[in-house]
Amino acid sequence: MTMAQSADLAGLGRAEDQFQSVVAANDSAGLADVLHDDLVARGHDGLLHGRAEDVAGYASGAFAVTSYVELRRHCLLHGATGVTFVRAAITARISGEPVSVVMDYTRTWVHDSGRWQIIAAHLCPAPEQPRAAAADQ
Repeated sequence: MTMAQSADLAGLGRAEDQFQSVVAANDSAGLADVLHDDLVARGHDGLLHGRAEDVAGYASGAFAVTSYVELRRHCLLHGATGVTFVRAAITARISGEPVSVVMDYTRTWVHDSGRWQIIAAHLCPAPEQPRAAAADQ
């Protein structure tokens, strides 16, 4: 069970850290603790999923992270609602198939009963960055 978390920006940052840790560890019980019962998330397949589906994917091994590296983060706080914008390099197995991708995540958090929980989420592949132009020769 998650301990009490402050309802400020630092507490939101620690909640995001905790979330990333349970994802990287493929910890379905830890994931269940961070996700709100009313979670709605757009998954890697483009479909909307709830908390039970997300947790079950990790519990069954259908989705298994082998590496999660945060590349950047921005946090926004408004009252008891927070939003985290994270870009991360992910290596995983989805239904046994290897995947390596840079993803952009937007997570909406609510501070309820003394802790932060994700109530809505969206992920999508990060846009490719333009390559620097070759130096004139």
